[in-house]
Order: sequence, then C-alpha cells, then structure tokens
Amino acid sequence: MLKLIVENAIENLNLKEQDGIMELLTEVQEIWNEFQKPKISDMKDKKQDRQEMEMRILNEMHLTNPPEDFRTIPVFPQQSDINSTNNPFVRCNLVSDAYQSKHHYLDVQYRLLREDFVRPLREGIKEYLTADPMVFAKSKRIQNIKVYNKVKIEYPYPGPKGMLYCIHFDPSPLKKIRWQSTKRLMYGNLICLSSDKFEKNLLFATVAQRDPEKLGFGYLNVEFVHSTSVVEVQSVQDSNSESSDEYASDDDGVLPQEVQQTFSIPDVDMHKEYTMVETEAYFEAYRHVLAGLQEIDEIPLERYLLRCQRLGQPPKYLRDNPHKANYKFSTVFKDALPSIYSTFDVLDEWAWPNAEDLSLDKSQKEALINALTREMAIIQGPPGTGKTYIGLIIMKLMLANNLTNHERPRHRMEKTKLKHPILVVCYTNHALDQFLEGIAEFQTDGIVRVGGRCKNKNLEKYTLMQTKRRGNYSSSFSRKTIWNLRGDMKRLSGTMMKSIEILDASTTILLNLETIQHVIPVHIYNQFEFGQNKNANITFIEWLGVMAVEKTKLDKELLASEILSSIASRLHGQFHLQHIYDSIFCTQSLNFQLMFQYMCHTRFVFRGFKLPPTEMIVEILKQTHLPFMDTPLKNQGYKKEEIACAFLVTGSPDLQHLQGWLDYKSKLDDTTLKLEQTEIGQERLVENDEFQIEEEAALLQEQRILIDDEPLAAVDRRKEKERQNLINQMSAATFENIEENVDPNEEGWQLQNNEKKRRKKQLKREIGKTDAMSTDAARRITDVFKLSREERWSLYRRWVADFRLKLRADVEKHILEYNRLAKTLQELQRSEDRNVLQQADVIGITTTGAAKYRDIINKLPVKVVIVEEAAEVLEAHIVTSMPETTEHLILIGDHQQLKPSPTVYELAVKYNLEVSLFERMIKNGSKYARLQIQHRMRPNIADLLRIDIYPDLVDHFSVKEYENICGVQKNVFFITHEHLEESVADGRSKINQHEADYMVSLCQYLMCQGYNPGQITILAAYTGQLFAFKRIMKSKLHAGVRVTAVDNFQGEENDIILLSLVRSNKEENIGFLKVENRVCVALSRAKKGLYCIGNFTVLQQKSGLWRRIVKNLEKKQMFATSLPLQCKNHPDYVTQAATATDFNKVPEGGCGKPCEYRLPCGHCCARSCHPDDEDHSQYKCRKPCPKSCEHGHKCRLMCHQKCGSCKELVTKIIPSCYHSQQVPCYQNPESFQCQMPCTKTLDCDHKCAGKCSGPCTSKCMVLVKVNSPCGHETKVPCYLSLKVDKSMCKEKCDVMLSCEHYCKGTCVDCFQGRVHVRCKQKCNRVLICGHTCKETCAMNCPPCTQKCTTQCEHSKCKKGCREPCIPCTEKCRWSCKHFSCSKLCSEPCDRPPCNLPCPKNKPCGHPCIGLCGEPCPKLCRVCDKDKVTEIFFGDEDEDDALFVQLNDCKHIFTYQGLDQWMNQSSEDTNGDIGITLKECPRCKAPIRRSRRYGNIVNKQIEMINVVKMKLSGNIFDVAEQRKRLQREIAEDKALPAFYKTEYDILYDQLHEKRVKTLTDVHVAEVKYNGLQCLAEIKKDLKDKATTIQLLFPGTWKEFNQSCERLRVWVMRSRFNFSKQETGDVEQELMRLKQCAVLFAIKTSIGSRHSDSKRLVDELEELLFNDLAPYCNEKKKTVKKGMKMLKLKNPGLFSGLGISDDERKMIVSAMNLSKGHWYKCKNGHIYCIGECGGATERSKCPECGENIGGVSHRLDAGNQLAGEMDNATTSAFDPGNMYIPPELRDF
Repeated sequence: MLKLIVENAIENLNLKEQDGIMELLTEVQEIWNEFQKPKISDMKDKKQDRQEMEMRILNEMHLTNPPEDFRTIPVFPQQSDINSTNNPFVRCNLVSDAYQSKHHYLDVQYRLLREDFVRPLREGIKEYLTADPMVFAKSKRIQNIKVYNKVKIEYPYPGPKGMLYCIHFDPSPLKKIRWQSTKRLMYGNLICLSSDKFEKNLLFATVAQRDPEKLGFGYLNVEFVHSTSVVEVQSVQDSNSESSDEYASDDDGVLPQEVQQTFSIPDVDMHKEYTMVETEAYFEAYRHVLAGLQEIDEIPLERYLLRCQRLGQPPKYLRDNPHKANYKFSTVFKDALPSIYSTFDVLDEWAWPNAEDLSLDKSQKEALINALTREMAIIQGPPGTGKTYIGLIIMKLMLANNLTNHERPRHRMEKTKLKHPILVVCYTNHALDQFLEGIAEFQTDGIVRVGGRCKNKNLEKYTLMQTKRRGNYSSSFSRKTIWNLRGDMKRLSGTMMKSIEILDASTTILLNLETIQHVIPVHIYNQFEFGQNKNANITFIEWLGVMAVEKTKLDKELLASEILSSIASRLHGQFHLQHIYDSIFCTQSLNFQLMFQYMCHTRFVFRGFKLPPTEMIVEILKQTHLPFMDTPLKNQGYKKEEIACAFLVTGSPDLQHLQGWLDYKSKLDDTTLKLEQTEIGQERLVENDEFQIEEEAALLQEQRILIDDEPLAAVDRRKEKERQNLINQMSAATFENIEENVDPNEEGWQLQNNEKKRRKKQLKREIGKTDAMSTDAARRITDVFKLSREERWSLYRRWVADFRLKLRADVEKHILEYNRLAKTLQELQRSEDRNVLQQADVIGITTTGAAKYRDIINKLPVKVVIVEEAAEVLEAHIVTSMPETTEHLILIGDHQQLKPSPTVYELAVKYNLEVSLFERMIKNGSKYARLQIQHRMRPNIADLLRIDIYPDLVDHFSVKEYENICGVQKNVFFITHEHLEESVADGRSKINQHEADYMVSLCQYLMCQGYNPGQITILAAYTGQLFAFKRIMKSKLHAGVRVTAVDNFQGEENDIILLSLVRSNKEENIGFLKVENRVCVALSRAKKGLYCIGNFTVLQQKSGLWRRIVKNLEKKQMFATSLPLQCKNHPDYVTQAATATDFNKVPEGGCGKPCEYRLPCGHCCARSCHPDDEDHSQYKCRKPCPKSCEHGHKCRLMCHQKCGSCKELVTKIIPSCYHSQQVPCYQNPESFQCQMPCTKTLDCDHKCAGKCSGPCTSKCMVLVKVNSPCGHETKVPCYLSLKVDKSMCKEKCDVMLSCEHYCKGTCVDCFQGRVHVRCKQKCNRVLICGHTCKETCAMNCPPCTQKCTTQCEHSKCKKGCREPCIPCTEKCRWSCKHFSCSKLCSEPCDRPPCNLPCPKNKPCGHPCIGLCGEPCPKLCRVCDKDKVTEIFFGDEDEDDALFVQLNDCKHIFTYQGLDQWMNQSSEDTNGDIGITLKECPRCKAPIRRSRRYGNIVNKQIEMINVVKMKLSGNIFDVAEQRKRLQREIAEDKALPAFYKTEYDILYDQLHEKRVKTLTDVHVAEVKYNGLQCLAEIKKDLKDKATTIQLLFPGTWKEFNQSCERLRVWVMRSRFNFSKQETGDVEQELMRLKQCAVLFAIKTSIGSRHSDSKRLVDELEELLFNDLAPYCNEKKKTVKKGMKMLKLKNPGLFSGLGISDDERKMIVSAMNLSKGHWYKCKNGHIYCIGECGGATERSKCPECGENIGGVSHRLDAGNQLAGEMDNATTSAFDPGNMYIPPELRDF
C-alpha cells in the first residue's frame, strides 16, 4: 500500500525523471518486505491451521446422520428454504475417501447440488431485505441475485409444452444493459416473485422464451413451476402394442416427473405488483438431476463410485461371454495391422500387437487397452494429444464387433436381437458434433443426436426430430392421437392468438386512439378528436411529448462563420464541424472530454493519428453566436462555452430553461466515457458495419435449449408480415415510423438523427414502465391537457391496462384445456422418443439433454456409457445419466483443464463440488491412462505447459516442422503493459481497451502477411472484452476471424492465437487468471503462433505459475513491452510495436521502405514494402500507359488496362456521302454513320429531320396550321394534319369567367368552352385573421391554411389558422406598482391602464419615455430625438409626451393618440362593423400582443374565433353532414358498378380524420353527385351500348371521351368548388344526359319514323357539334326538339318504340295471358306461346342475339317484358322452373 501511495505521488508530481528516485523507492520496498516476512509467515500458518480445522469439521459431519431423508426434500424451493435462518445440513464431497453406503453417497450429492441453486436465492433475498434502501438505490447491485421491481404478470401465452406467462418489469434502471450479451434472464434461469417482500407469497418460475429486443421494454415469457397438486394424465398409448424390451417398466402410462405438473392455472394474481429476483442457476438442469438422484435405487459400478476400489475388472458383458472378447481389429486398422492380429482376445494382455502395428504411440495403446478391458476406464488427454481420436477408435472397435447387438431369449424355441445402444455424453454441443461427425464416417446409420440446435449440416439427419420423421416408431393409434392433439392445440392456440397478438403488439408500440377508444371516456376522447390538431393521433402523440415540443433548427453555415479561421485550420482530416456538433447533441453533457472521446469512438479512428485537443471544442463554443443576453447566467458562475452547449442541445433561448439544464448537467459525474455503459455507443454499433462476435449469452442459451424446447411455428405466432400489418393498424408510433409522425403543418423542419434517437429512447422508456394511474384518479380527470408529462404517460398506461383486460380474459378461459392437451401430447411424444432411442446403435447427447431425457434413458438397455469432456461435468450429472444397466463406463477428459462450474464458490472449493467424478477417481488412486504425445503445438508453445502442468508432455515430430510466423521475429511472444482495465455495466466481467486495440491491429498486420482470416483466432480471458473487440472490428475487414472467450474455445485449436488477458488494476487482483486449469486452456489452443498481451507485472506478483512462465519466456527473449515486427523482405528492418498506433508505421505489413519492384511493364511498384503478392501477379500498375498507336496517338488508359483500339478523333471523308467527319482513329470511314443532317425532301415537301446515314423521317414533326373541328386554327405536327380532332386544339380560351377574370385555359383544357379550368388569378385578399389569401381566385375565400400567429406573453398558438384558438388560461402579467390584473390572460382585465411615466432609466442613462408597467420603448428622447419627435398623431414633440411601443412591429406612438386609434370602431362605408384585428397606424401590421390594449385585442380574437367556427361549421354539424353523405354513398348500388375505384376513394375521403369543415363535406358531395350522374347515364345505356357502338361509332366514341374527361375533372383534388366550376359541371352533365336520351331515340327510330329523322339530326348537331355551353338558347332549343319528338312519337318515350295504343292493339290481337312477353339482350320484344316457357332457341330478327331457351329456362340476357302486359312473373311456374336473371349467379 505504501509503495502504491508513493508511486501515485511520484506520477502526479512528475518526479520519475529525477535521478535515484525510483531506486530509492525500490530499496524502501525491499526493507519493508524483510520487515513483513515474519508477520506474513505467521499469518500463513494461522490460515493453514484454520483450514485444517474446517476440513476436520466437514469430514466429521459424514459421521452425523442427516436430519431427514433426502428423498423427502422437495426439488423445488420452498418458503422455508428462503426464509430460514439456520444453516442447511450439507456435507462435502469425499475426494479421497469412500462413501459408507448408497444412501450416504446420494444424500451428499443431492444436498450439495440443491444448495448450489438455493443458496444464492436465499442469501440474495436476505441481503436485499436487510440492505439500506438508499444504498441499494445507488448501487443497484446485490451479490447473488438480480432484483427487478414493479413487476406485473401481463397475460398467458401458449407455448409448445403448455401455457407460459408474459411478465413485465420496469426496465428503466437497466437502460445500460446490453441484452444481447448479458447473462441476465437466460433461458432456464430461476426467478422468484413475491408481492409481500418474500414473507409468504412466493411464486417460482423459469425463463421460457428470451427476446433481447422485448427485454429492452421489460417483457419476458416465463413458465411457472410448482411441485404440488400433481395431476396424472391417463395414458393414451396403444393398448394392443406389446413392449419388446425386457427392461421396460410397468408404469409406462404414467407421466414422467418433469411433466407431472398441475393443469390448473398457477396461483398468480395479474392485478398485483411483484418484486422479482433472479439467480443465474440453470434450474432446468438442477431440477431433472435432483429428481434423478431421488429416484436412483441401484448405482451401477458402485464398487468404484462408492467404495473407490482401485483394482479394476473387465466389463460384465465380457466376463459373462468370454468369446465376445475376441475383437476383430482388421476391420478397423485394415492394411496397417499384420494378419496374425486380425482377431485376438483383448483381455489377454500378451495377445496385443505392439503400438507401431496399431499405428499408435505407446500411451495411445495403453489408453485403448484400458478403455476396452476395464469396466471403469479413465483416459486423461492433455491438450493436443488426441483424446477425440482415441475415443473414435474405441467407438469403431465396439461397433465393428457388434457390442450394441445382444441375443436374449424371448420364447423357449427362438432368439431375437436386442439393441444395447452406446450412450455418448458430451458437455457442449460443439464437442458432441465433433465426436458424432467422426463416428458418422464409419457408421452411416443407427446414430441419434439429442441436444441443442445442430450447426453441422452433415449431422442434421441424425437429430432426434429428423429420425422420428423418417421412421415409424409408434403405433397407428398413437400417431393418430398425436395428430389429433396437435390439431386441437393448433385450433385452440389460434383462438387465443387473436387476442395474444394484440396483447403482444401492445407491449412495444404506442397504441393509437382508435385502438383504445372504447376504454377512454367520451369527454376525454373528444379533446383529442376536436382538439389542437387536424389529425387526432398527431394531437395524441404531441400530448404524450413524443413529438419534440422544442425543436432545434441548427444553421450550420451560420455557426461555421462564427468559428475563427485559426480553429478551423486545426481540425484534423478525419474530423469536421459536423462531428463536433454530433458530439454536443449526442452526449448532452458539459464534459468536453466526454464529447471528444465520443468523437474518437464513433469515428473508429486509429490511434496513430494526432487528434484535436478538447480545447478546440471549448474554443468553438466560445465563438458561437447566442441570440440572447447571457450575462445573468454568467453572473451565476457559468462559462460562455457551457451556456453555448446548453443552447445547442436545447435550442431554447429561454434563460430559465437553460439554467435548469445547466443545473442538472453540472451535478452529473461525466468524468469518463464508457461506451459499453452508454446507449450512444450501442446505437452507433447498430448503425455501423457491425462485426459479428459470439455473444456469451447466445452461446449459453444455445447450450441450454434443446431442439424440442424451441417454439413451434404453428403454435407461436403468425407470419411476420401479418404481425406487421396488425402493428400498423394499432400503432400511433413505432421505432420504425417515428419520423413519419412529425406534424405535417410544421414545414421546413427535418428530424435529425439525434432527435430521432431521443424520441426512440423516450418511447422505449415510457412504454417499458409498469406504473399506471389508478382507476379512481383517471375518473377524476376532466382536462387531459392540464396534466404533466409524467401524469399523461401514467394515464396512457392506465388505458392500456384497461384495454388488455378483456383480451386477457379471452385467453384465460382456455388455459386448462390447452395445458391438458399439451401434457398429454408431451407424454405420447416421450413414448415415441423412447422407441426411437431404443432402436439406435449410438445415442449422442449433451449433459443438458441427458438431464431432461433422464426418464427415457433410464429405461434403455444401455451397457456402455462414454463421457467426453468428463472433467468438466458435475458428478451428479454423470451418475444420473447412467442407466442401471450400465456395465462399462469410459471417462475421457483432462482435469487439469476446465473444471465443473458450480454457482456457489464456497461449495465449489470448500465442499469439493467442483471436483468431477473424473478427478475424484484419479485422486483416489484409480488406474488411468494418460496420453503423452501432443500433435498440436509447436515446441515453444508446449514448453509453457511443461513448466508446471504437463512436465512429461512429448512433442510429435510433425509439430517441429511448422514454418515460422511471417512478419514477426518470434513465433511465441508475450507483451506486457500497464494500461488499466474497466468494469462492464452489468456483471463482474472486465474490459481492457488497450489490449483490444492492440490485438485488432496485430490481427490486421498478420492478415497483411498473407494469412487467411480463418487461421487467426482472438481469445479473451473475460467475456466483457468481447464487446471491446466488437466495437472496433469491421465485418468487411475482419470477416472470418473468430473472436471468442477462452472457456468457449475448449477443445478447439487454430494456427495463430491472439490472447488478451484483460486484467490490469491497481489493486493487483487477477481473478481466475490465477487458476491453473484456465491458464492451461488459454495457452494450449495455438498450433503455430501464440501472442499474448497482459499486465504481467501484476500477474507475476499474484501467481507463481505466471512468474515461472515469464521467467522461462525472458530466457528465450520472448517477453517484452513491445512486439518486434520483422519485415519479410528486409529482415534487418525491425519495428517495435508497444501500442496499437505503432502498427501504423508498417501499414502494408512490411516496413516503411518503398517496394521498388520492377513490374513487367517497366514501372516500379508504387506500394510501400509489402509481404503479400511477392511476384506482383495481383498488382495493377496505375501509372499512365506509355504505348502509342501506329499514328502516334498516346494511350489514355492506365498501364494495367488493355489498350484496345485507338479512339482518338481524326478528320476523315465518308465515301458514301463525301461529308467530312470526326471519326475514331481505329475505325474505317466506310463503316462510320455520318452525323450530318439529311438533305432529302419528304413527300409533304418538308426537309427530312434525320441524319445523313439513317433512314428518312417517317413522321414529319414540322408544325403546320390546320382547322380544328372546334372551329379554331391550331398548329399540329405535319404527320397529324390529316387526323385532327378536338383534343389537339391549343387555342387560348380567353372567356370572361363569373369572377370577371379571363380564363387562362386552352380549348381542349376547357372542354371546348363548356367546362373551364379553375381561375389561376391569385386572390390576395386580406382575411379576417390578418393573413393574405394565398389560394387562386374564388368568389368566397376558403379558410386560411397558414399557421396561426396569435400569441401572448405566455405561449403561442400552434394550430392552423382555420381553427379557433384555445384561450390562454395563464395568469395575466399586466401589473405595475399602481395596478394589478387578477384575471386570466384571455379574460377582460379588471384594472385600468396606468398613464404615469415609467420610473426606469435607459442604458444610456436618460429617463424612459414609456408608461409605468408597459414594455420600455427602445428609443430615447435625447439620443433618438429625430425619430421620437417625428409627427404622426400631432403631440409627439411635446416635452412630457409618453409613448407606447407595439410588440409586433416595434413602432412607437404617443399613448393618447394610440388610445384614440385603438378605441375607434372599424366601420365600412355602409356603417357595418368590420371583424378584423386592429392594425399599426404606421405599417398596418396586425396588433396581436399588447398589455395595454389586451381587452381590445382579446375581443377581436374572440369575434374572429366565432367567424372561424361559422366558416368551418360546428363540429357536430360537420359530423352529421359527413355521416349523412357517407350513408348515401354506401347505399348507392350503381356507382360502384361503374366507378369502383372512384367509389372507394370518395368513401375513404369521408373518413372522420379528413373531413373537418362543411367545405370538405361540400367538395365530397359535389364529386359524388357528378359521379352518380355519370353512373346513371352509363346504367341507362348499358343494354344498348353494343348496338349504339355498331350504328353510331363516331358519336359514341366522342360521348365516351366526354364522360371520361368529366370523370377525371370531377375527381381532381381541390379545397373547394368555385361557382364557375359548379355551374359548368352541371351544364355538361345535363348535356350528356340529353346525349344519352338521343342515343336511345336513334336506336329506336326505324323507317316508320322517317318524319322525325330531320329533328333528330338537328338535335345531334346541337349536342355534339355545337361547342357552345349547354345553357340559355341552346338548352331551350334542345328541350323544344325533345318535346316535338315526344308529340310525334309517343312510343319512343315508353321504352317500346311504339305508342301506347299500338301496344294495346298488339296484346289484344295475340290474345295471350300475362307473362308470355319477353325481350332479348338488347331490349327487343318477342313472345312465347303455349305454356309461356322457353322450349326452343332462336335469333332476334332485329339484332341477331339469342332468344328463347330450352327446358323452360331462358337463355342468359333474356328476361320478362312486363312493360307489354304489366306482368310481374312468367306465365310458366316461376317458383320451380323460372330463374330470374338477377338470381342466376347464386
């Protein structure tokens, strides 16, 4: 401690350079050490005595009887476990002694294992309950548990094995947690919930589904676990199927223990608020293993496990059948083995061939003999010695000699084969895949893999799920039952998911008003609907504060102009002004060092560049222009740069707002930037090119989850697209559309990235909170806009909670049935799984899988169990994985590498829980084989392990032949440093940024040497360091480089290992780096090169192993503070790399010298020295090409590019036309296309516009004058001159419109003068609000569309000007020492104006010329005499004149003159009082703000609001008219038949969000009327359309074009219809109606009506060819003509084409009853005699269409002609045979 203090003092005082100071310090330290030696020795002796006494006590406990039978202790935690104050009865694991009995052994293992997961819970809860609330609130960390407050159980959720529950915790204290990497709330973790501080109410659950994104909102799916109320399910197995297994038990119909849970709803209360604690214990593994220990009756191989016998014997299956010991080795070793050893007795030691014959070394042969001949075989394999290789040989021999098949008697006269699968147990999925992949090379079938998700595609076919799909392993009855159960679960899940998907979506989005409308009181909902904004949802979002109330519009050019040029020149090349602005916005801090560090981290700069100092940021802020006086803030001690920072972040010039921000930020401790603890750093990672690193959380979860635990897609949720559609319907705001929620009225604003992030954070924080307003408090609210922001969000969460109630109830009623189905299905699937495993030869399973499938494995006739990585597995896991039939156990591992990892450290060390069965057997003296020769590491690396760990380890000759690592002097090198570590935000892990930067730079340097990224692995001793790597590595640059933690790389290797040890601190704490096992793993992964970085000064002081390793390295010159980099091309050039920036000296991986390699082209290589591409075959010379063409033109390409043809342009003569052209040098002029204009003349006498070489123009585009059918002379392209129609006329209309302006449209635009375009003249009238009308000309101006400019001293109206303003309810500020107003701002003031002079003085020292209590005028009577005394009202030059300054325009007037002006009434020439704002007498600017004239201004605003209401319409009238029109449109059947698209658009435009005024309703109604009229016209002509088109094609085409153009015109978007437009469209519709009537008349006129033909032609001329509008004389003439036609031909208007008298005569002459008359498709009449039913088919004599029909059924298109005889039904039986046309489709 003394040395530490003195060193710090020396460093702070900069005394290191003084001579002798460090030597003196060393001498003092040595004297102190000598003085302390006796004390240290005494302390060691006392510690040793204490430890020995503790061990005696623990050993004596084995002689004590336990208080109860361990089989009666529940697996699940009990209340007594949590609240007990007594120490539980726990005995240590016996390492070197035998157990007394089976019960003794199982009791010890059970209690130890149970205590391992219960103790953290018990101690953590105790610490939480006794902790000081203030201390806990500050530290937020409890040693053994994680605490979550304000937890609620939200809703049930269907899982694949039963109902889960979604719980919601408050995530706000956890905003720094990276949920992707943290081990919090991992799958299978045990959690405990309590609503009474853990006294009586305890609920236990396990994490069932983990979604990092939803965890950020505080949502998690859990499964409640409980051991009471066990309900058994009746077995649904096939009663006819007989068991073929002699080891099968009689209780196969009972559920296994892990599914024996209650089907009832757990005792959870979704209305309570809970406190939740979590332990990292993987409860699922504990649960199944503990249950297995309780169920064990017989322990296989107990002579070894219990009694620790050292003398071994052969397996029982060899002792009982000696002939089986004759193994066939020839099938395994083949050619290498002499024939005499093809088969021999493995139990005969002398019969074995020597090691060379087996192609093994001596230790491998001993291991093989040990494994095959001992029933308890132990094989230790140091790193690289081939443990897996030997394991595969053992498997190959056993499978080749049919150890899995045994004969057993079934009946007296026959024998059948019985499978005895070999069980292979591995600790990790990776080890299992590696082992099974080796087995699959010689065993192609009979393998079943049980474990987590398989990453090896070659092994996917062997997974349990795939095996079940391929085979038939259950009876037809069971398969049918499973199918039915799945169907029932899917249907029930689908029923629940309708509600659950809505509940689920509501957890991560802001619900819109329509979704939660039914839970919001009507009076509250109306405040949003008719409140502050046109769009109710935008009002709602603004109300919650998601939209920024204050937005900063940063003028970057203005800021840039304020920065001194000297500062700008100092900006580094990688930094710009935008980076500084971003740092200010994103850090939102007063710590300029923090801003600077943010710039460095977010730019990912290399440390080699010179960075700008933090003073630059300060200086830039000092030069920033502030639009307010900052003196008051400076007087309070704030600096200019701090005030500028506050202004840039908040964007507010308000001094109180700025002071509040500064006060808050100045109290924060922002001394260091830890990006792993900031959301800024995390978000930048998401935005940048993120390097993918194995997250520890993902690896751990992958290890825990078995394939059958994963949610079924059919049960889980719908497709993502459907879910997204649901979210879009429900949401007012999500993270994706946050930018879309900007108020559309706020033009000119752009949502910056930092503002978008701020909104996202706010949404996430507020939605994630669990507290909600009480129901009673919510009922008392009358005005939501008076609530604070916290109250608003609390009220919103109340509405969401009420919204979820009914949905939750809909789900809860199905829970019992769903659980029952799930458990029954699980039982049947377990039975099917057992059948699959029973027929396998090899079962590969992880320890997690072995625990979960324990009930099945125990029923299998397994004889051989092989455990890979046995030294990493807890003993209880292995014992419960061994079926009682086990006769042969082979343990393969290395206890000197990783050990088991219990949760409780004391139990691991003091109670020997970390001692595996593998290690215990070795320590008890059991015979074991140890592999001696390593095939992985080069000797220098292996030497590190030979120092202390493996002194007898031998190198294979192959590792001595490895090539040296390029670019470095040494193949093994350790770099030491003193850069300190940092702690991560969550957990006990550490990071060291210096080491991360160094290793990434070294990795990139090695890649420059030509090494493949796959040859390099970066290992970190701590998982927190992975995030440091992830932050600086780029996926494109480092793709293929694996970065992982040391523990996750166990059993793997790579050519080059870069090892970061991380630990470096002043406390000299090295954590688990002092554990020999972990050091062994870390140093044994490399094959050819090992480079390690760490603080070895600290490591040597705290670890003898590291001290000896460093000493050995120093002897070999492989240890220093810098790594010597050696240039491959210039070996004498060495660069020392002590930091990451040193690698910038060798950017190409070589040295700083030029390459100087002469390329084949003659140029030199432009790169600096580089070790890759030595022959420069990949190099591309980028110098200019020196070659020339035959004509002397130089090549313009780069040297490495192929020259190709010379494209230099030269003048050549084209032979075909003799024109002179610029032609590329290489091209023959005969093949060149001449680009001169063509000289030929077309048939129309115009010149050809084409090129000389091309074909002549087919369409002459010369404009010629022609006469249009409309009568105008117009210009059209020549080729169209013979096809002129009305649509080509571009003549200006120039008709005087009703607004007295001339029409600016053209003939075609204005429908040849019938329907004019809208007047484009600007209105420019002054509206009542004071704004100028910006719309085009209209008789009545529309409501103002600009922003409202009304404002007072307190606030500004943000609504649209067309909407009435909300009165200000703040207290009026008009007061002076004589009078004071007590009213609200918008109410009439109750005080008189004060006419006394202002007592203040101006800054110049002269008296103020204003009035008491009024804002002081800016002018001075003395200094600005000319301006003040300028005559306006006449009394300005008086010496005692007092002035008032208008706030809006800043003009000043004498108060007497302005009082008189303001009190004048605004009357027009007719004596009517005008409703308008008072204006400035000088500049006519509207007066909106004035204390003195506040009553007058408020009165005017009130009257203006009344007018606005009149113009816009009462909200209830608008709603009534909108609904009326909407109802009419919905009932209209004709419109959608002809105009479906327009019908949908019109109906959508009538949505309540879009219709806010009566004008909007009027526009929609005019559009509807126009479309309705067009639809009626089309409907009338529908039956005759074909005939009309055939008879009158010209006029029919023009008629249809007119209808279509009118439809387009009607549907145009507009804010209103002018009087001119309304009149024009009415006239055009009337014309089209008459045209339709005329068409009907023309089709009906035959030779009998020749006298009317002339009149019809005249009408056609008027309606189609006369271009005048359909009004006045033209309209009268058409009506008169129609009337004359009716008089002459009355039948034409009856629809039959004959008069009524003629109709009666025909009907009478035919003498038929009613119902015999019919008409064809085109309306021509015919009759059917006899019964009146159609019995034959014929042709209509008029039009040729089919008439009649067969079998008494009319043909399609024919129908009854009731107009002939007034019949309503056919004469034939209509009820049975006649089918009316309108019903035929049904």
